[in-house]
Amino acid sequence: VTPTITVGKAVSLIGGGAAPATVKLRSSTSRMFLYQNVPLTATMVISNLMVENGNATTQDGGAIRVLSGKAPLIHTVVMSNNTPPGNGGALRVDTVITVTVVNSLVLSNAAGNNGGGISVAGDLVLIDTRVELNAAGQNGGGVFASRVVTISGSTVQTNTAANLGGGLALGLGGLISATKVLSNAAPAGGGIQTSGAITLANTLVARNTARASDGGGMYSTQAVTITLLALGTLTPTEISANSAITHGGGIYAPSGLLLSTSSNLFKGNRALAGDGGGAWAGAIAGLPSDPPLGSTLLIDSNSAGGNGGGFRATGSIALTAVSPAALSNAASGDGGALYAGGPITIAGGNLDFNEANNGGGLYAAGDIQLQDVDLYGDQASGSGGCVSSRAAVTLKASRLTYC
Repeated sequence: VTPTITVGKAVSLIGGGAAPATVKLRSSTSRMFLYQNVPLTATMVISNLMVENGNATTQDGGAIRVLSGKAPLIHTVVMSNNTPPGNGGALRVDTVITVTVVNSLVLSNAAGNNGGGISVAGDLVLIDTRVELNAAGQNGGGVFASRVVTISGSTVQTNTAANLGGGLALGLGGLISATKVLSNAAPAGGGIQTSGAITLANTLVARNTARASDGGGMYSTQAVTITLLALGTLTPTEISANSAITHGGGIYAPSGLLLSTSSNLFKGNRALAGDGGGAWAGAIAGLPSDPPLGSTLLIDSNSAGGNGGGFRATGSIALTAVSPAALSNAASGDGGALYAGGPITIAGGNLDFNEANNGGGLYAAGDIQLQDVDLYGDQASGSGGCVSSRAAVTLKASRLTYC
C-alpha cells in the first residue's frame, strides 16, 4: 500500500489469517495508519496484522499515528522495521489518552527522536508484549511514555537510546510486574529511566548498561522513590548483572529506595568508576508489612570502583523490616557491602566475605546499630574489617567473626 490510510471514524481493522504475519501491510512512502478525530468505542481495534516498513517521511509514527481523538486497542499486531525521523518508530500517540497494546511484537523499529518502538503523550498499558531491537535518537529506545505506564507479562529487550532509557523512558513512572527488562543500553538509565515513582513487582532487570553515566538497570532523573515488591509466591524482583560507568550499577535513585518484605535480589551489578554497585540512593529502607512477612534481601557479588560495593546511600540505610544477606560484595573505596553518609540500622541478617578499603562489611559516617546480625570473613585493607564508623557502633546479639 503506497499512501497512508487515514481513519476518521470508529472502525476496526482485523486480519483474517491465523497469525499476524498472514496479513502484511507495507507503506512504501509513508506510515500505514493515521487516526484523526476518532470517537471512542468499546470495540475499536487493530488486530492480527503485520505493519512494516513505514517511514512517515518528516513526521512521527512509522506504522501508526494517532494525531487526535481516541486510539484503537492494538491486539496481536506485529510492528516492525518502521523508521520515522520523529517520535515513535512504530506507534506515536499525540493525544493525552490511555493506549493499550496486548499480545503484540514491536521489533526493529527506529525513531529519530523519542520512543524507538512506541511513543505516547498519555498513559500506556502494555500486556504480554515484546519490545525488542528498537532504537531512539533521544530517549526511550523501546518505549517513551509521558505519563503513567502499567506493564505486565512483557519483555523489553536489546533496545538502545542515544540519551536516556535504553529500554523504557517514563514521565510519571507506574507499575511494572512479571516483566523482563534485558540487555538494553543508553548513556544513562540503560534499562529504565523514570521521572516519577515506580513499582517493580516480580520483575527481572538484567544485563542493562549505562554506557556513560549512572543507573545501569534503572535511573531516576528526579527525586522519586523506587519500590521493589515481590508479591505472593511468584518470582521475586531481581536486579542483576547491570553495569554503569559511574554510580548505581543496578539502580540510581536520588530520593530513595524502598525494599519490600519479600525476597528481592541484587546480584552481580557493577559501578565501574563510581559508588553503589547494586544501588546508589538518597536513603535505603525496608518496607514493613502488616502482618510481618518472612523476608530475604540478597545482595550478592556486586562491586564498585568507589564506595559501597552493594549499596551506597547519601543518607541512612535502615534494614529493620527486611533481613539482608550481603555476600561477596567489593568496593575499591569504603563499605564492601553497605556505605551510608548517615546512620546504618540493621535487625537480623548476615554480611559475609565482603571487602573494602575501610569497613569490609559496613561503613557509615553516622551511628551503626546492629541487632541479631552476623558478620563473617569480611576484610578491609585499611581499618574495620567488619565495621567502620565515624560515630558510635552498637551491637546487640550480633557476632563479628574472622574480620
